[in-house]
Amino acid sequence: MNEKAMVLFHRCALSFRVSSNSKIEHQIQQSYFDEELHSGDVAYKHYFDEQEQQDFPDVSIRLYTLSEIINSVITSNFNIKKFDEHLGWENENIPWEFTIVAKK
Repeated sequence: MNEKAMVLFHRCALSFRVSSNSKIEHQIQQSYFDEELHSGDVAYKHYFDEQEQQDFPDVSIRLYTLSEIINSVITSNFNIKKFDEHLGWENENIPWEFTIVAKK
């Protein structure tokens, strides 16, 4: 049996603001269950010169729910061995990324 580690990232579209008492507040910008394709920028586009960015095409983005991700692992005949939640890179107090370790 082969062991495989799968790292899956799931992000909900959130906006953050810091309140007067330095508490981070957030709100969802779209429905968590939205299945529509959205137009967006190529990843890391903002690291390129503005002139270069003009030539970048838009991409289609589809956000997946956590259950869609986990069920796709299960229906691909992987056995989930471990599931971890991770804070955001800015230590937001919500799960921002997840890691699934599965075996086939």
